[in-house]
Amino acid sequence: MNRAAEAIRKYRLLDGVRTVTVGLSGGADSVALLHFLKSRERLYRIEVRAVHVDHGLRGEESARDAAFAGELCGRLGVPFALRRVEVRAEAARTGESTELCARRLRYGAFAEFLGEGAAVATAHTASDNAETMLFQLARGSGSRGLAGIPPRRGGYIRPLILCPRAEIETYCAREHLPFVTDSTNADEAYTRNYIRHTLIPGLRSVNPDLEGALGRLADSLREDDDALTEMARAALDEARREDGYDRRRLAALPDALLHRALRLAAEQADSLTPPRRRMEQMAALVRSRRASGEIDGKKGTVLRAEYDTIAFARGGAAQGFAPVELHEGENPLPDGGMLLLRRGGPANVHDLFNKIWLDCDKIASNLWARSRREGDALCLREGGGTRSVKKWMIDNKIPRGRRERLPVILSDGQVAAVIGIGTALAFRPDSGTKKTVELEYRE
Repeated sequence: MNRAAEAIRKYRLLDGVRTVTVGLSGGADSVALLHFLKSRERLYRIEVRAVHVDHGLRGEESARDAAFAGELCGRLGVPFALRRVEVRAEAARTGESTELCARRLRYGAFAEFLGEGAAVATAHTASDNAETMLFQLARGSGSRGLAGIPPRRGGYIRPLILCPRAEIETYCAREHLPFVTDSTNADEAYTRNYIRHTLIPGLRSVNPDLEGALGRLADSLREDDDALTEMARAALDEARREDGYDRRRLAALPDALLHRALRLAAEQADSLTPPRRRMEQMAALVRSRRASGEIDGKKGTVLRAEYDTIAFARGGAAQGFAPVELHEGENPLPDGGMLLLRRGGPANVHDLFNKIWLDCDKIASNLWARSRREGDALCLREGGGTRSVKKWMIDNKIPRGRRERLPVILSDGQVAAVIGIGTALAFRPDSGTKKTVELEYRE
């Protein structure tokens, strides 16, 4: 198991770790991992524990594995925890495949053992990594997927990631370690088993050190992807604006950075990574000459492109808000925005997008704020005529998803100003103004 020690050093898997909980299935890989770490507790200055997750999918065999894991930990003097999850019932509820649901519930159980100075060690091997890379290759994955299983992901560590399965079985035999075998491992109806039993042996005839070669490729791909992702993150930060992202800045990025930037923005919006095809559709929308467009995302989000702005937003029409009477100081709005009202300040000749001024003497009563309504209109300049608020917003290239949030300011039922548009001519300060009302909008 020299390669396990090498992985711990190379990927710094135990840096800052005091407690390691091994995900113990009872198979050869997890048994070898548990024994290896337990025998080196003093060397690594860690405390080793174990958890077995019973998925309840294989009847008596599941119960056998759980009992075996508990007995093994008793013999090795390892604190043991058993967690049971109802995969079939949960998969029926969510519509997931049994395999995906089992993985999600398993990692949900593992998460209980994470924390400051605590890691969960899973027994993924170099052989598992090779199988994953070939599976992702067959799916047409990008470099992130082709990089296979990361040696470390958050609090999860994989000390066996450089060890081929044959080496682990040799270790179990030498140390006289018993283990159990999952009967589904031989079923080639599962894609991974087909790769393991058919593709891998054929590729070994080309390169006997197949796992090592793919491991080196995975490291290289991971390094490249990490570097490109950081470049994309920096580009996304530079393109960030109050209402989303600068569309022109993103459109100018090369594909490798644009796709990653959109992936990061999507993950921030709904915590899910878009598939490659969806990413390409999003990139095409960003670069298209259309003034506006939408691409559906996950969890009800959409990518909206409008004029020079793109933003991830909740799907469906934007909701307006009812009138709110404004007072001196902070005025919270129902949609989460804020209007700050100050009296007596100097008037700025030119309104700003988020700050406007009104002449106090031209206000008949208290001011109110609400969202835009059909029929709202105002005149902004002498001889310019009255136009609808909607047309002003279109001319000012305000994204559709933002229009219902920008407050319309009312005085005695009349539109006195609109945030993002300006103050109506009838309420605007002029050379005779003695006192003003300043309104500052914060989204």
